[in-house]
Amino acid sequence: RVKGILNIAGADYPVAIHGVQHLVHPPVHLPRWPDADRQSRIVFIVDGLDQETVEESFRTFCEYLK
Repeated sequence: RVKGILNIAGADYPVAIHGVQHLVHPPVHLPRWPDADRQSRIVFIVDGLDQETVEESFRTFCEYLK
């Protein structure tokens, strides 16, 4: 699973993301931030994967966004 709240450049409000296994739900534009912290946050909930594998997969994913 992956869950997150993202601070998108140029947007006034955050975007929530959520994915489970191979299903990624459409992003949800939230009406406000939950608190004063405006940093993007992503949480990975995994079973049977080590941290290095998850980090490498995330780095690879980010490279495709460029």
